[in-house]
Amino acid sequence: MNRSYGETTGAVPLEDIVDTSNIHGWLQGKISIAEARQAYLVTRIIQLNPEYKENLKEVFYIQGKLAAADFKDEVLETPEQVYDALNEYILEGMPCDRVNQVLESNNNLILWQRTTCLHEKFWTDVKGNVSNFYELREAWVKSFVSSLEGDFQYESVSEDTQKIFK
Repeated sequence: MNRSYGETTGAVPLEDIVDTSNIHGWLQGKISIAEARQAYLVTRIIQLNPEYKENLKEVFYIQGKLAAADFKDEVLETPEQVYDALNEYILEGMPCDRVNQVLESNNNLILWQRTTCLHEKFWTDVKGNVSNFYELREAWVKSFVSSLEGDFQYESVSEDTQKIFK
């Protein structure tokens, strides 16, 4: 996997390894490596045994709970604050890619739409199915949102549209 898709950055903080002369290009390269590695690994695991996808969903669910614990000392009062917290973990390209478009936001709801899929290329390249990515991410997001303090819920309205509500 390392030979084909690149090495991980390890446990070194980004600020210690980022190429400051080309931040955007450096980050884009690291994102591509991470996306390709994930697509490859998940695809190979599911190819070994399709039933392993349920195990992967459980792993993603557990990791979502762990990530939510990072916010235990913060008071998130609105769905928009939960959406912002979510986006500290969920990667949808670079900010200039403008993948997520907020359709509605108020004190009880934030509704957004994914305008394009930046992930499919990586899954196609490894002969995988990008729907596996979205199923695993769905498990992570549901766990993350439901594990935060407060009474927040997450729902997929359609394939490309999601909402968080209170």
